[in-house]
Amino acid sequence: MDLEVSIFNNERELVQNFKTETTCDAILIRGAVAMEFNKFSGTIEAVGALPERKHLQLLMQVFTSPKMNRFMSDGQYTVMGVATIGGNYAFMDDKSFKSLSSIKNKRVAVQTVEPGMRALTKKFGAVPVEGDMMANVQSYADNNVVSMLSPAIAYLVMGSGQISSDTGVLRNPISQSTMQFIGRSELFPDPLAQMLREDFLLKFDNYSARVDKEMALVPEDFWIETPDSETEKLSEATREVRIALRDEGYYDATMLRIARKIRCKFNPERSECINPTE
Repeated sequence: MDLEVSIFNNERELVQNFKTETTCDAILIRGAVAMEFNKFSGTIEAVGALPERKHLQLLMQVFTSPKMNRFMSDGQYTVMGVATIGGNYAFMDDKSFKSLSSIKNKRVAVQTVEPGMRALTKKFGAVPVEGDMMANVQSYADNNVVSMLSPAIAYLVMGSGQISSDTGVLRNPISQSTMQFIGRSELFPDPLAQMLREDFLLKFDNYSARVDKEMALVPEDFWIETPDSETEKLSEATREVRIALRDEGYYDATMLRIARKIRCKFNPERSECINPTE
């Protein structure tokens, strides 16, 4: 393919242009935003669905199976690739906050495009303050909120000058953060889209290495370790949120089932593997 790249500084403007104009044949957007074009693929970023990168990598192998092609397109738009950009994390303004239980009754910045994060915040008794990522980063840096649920790249956006030594981020990600390649179905038929998905899988380790290089800039003392008991509490809370949003029609049930099977492949002793509810 002979590609011409156009740069948009605002993701929402990019999406609106793609939907209403013919400027772009395909777009590269975050997974939470991709939900607008493909619920199956967007559900990859469901809270707690894929706890670690290894879960996402196995899912990408599943994605390349031709049997999955029917989930990749709604007739108008087609998913042509998924790349990791790290995880979505809970940023805290105080290192004494060891878990999401610490945010009860407090203001937490969440992205407008993330109903799962909003629901999880409420699950822990906090008050979600919605905005786009840049607005949330500024709100967090200005101490207008005590926490921010955001992709790891928020740390890089802030820069060391806006980060206090008292702040930190919970080491365990709330969900995986991805970039997804979405194209117009009439221009990217199944055989071509399948080739692109396979190419994304082949480059998964390269994308991961780039993320690791950037994440190496995060000082070790910025990470906050969460007690095992709180990790279990988070796992249960995210499961309840996923089921609720699935029942409301937001999360895709098939993707949630696949994600559960992947979690169980790595840890078959989990209770959800014995008595599945997803």
